[in-house]
Amino acid sequence: YLTDRGRIYLTYGQPDQRDLYPNESQYKPYEIWFYNQIEGGVYFYFGDLSGFGNYVLLNSTKKGEFRNDNWMDRISIDK
Repeated sequence: YLTDRGRIYLTYGQPDQRDLYPNESQYKPYEIWFYNQIEGGVYFYFGDLSGFGNYVLLNSTKKGEFRNDNWMDRISIDK
């Protein structure tokens, strides 16, 4: 509950789908969580910006949650 992933998990439960991207060549590690039963389907995007396994919420399609449609810019290796 002290991390973004922990808060989302405790608030919304286990995601219906988790896509893990630990080794993309152009991006820092990131995860995409999908919840089918919330608002017709919502996504949560998390990225490990520090490289130490602390994934932060970068974007969400859930109403009332943090939104940043340019979230991939934050995990780009080139930026």
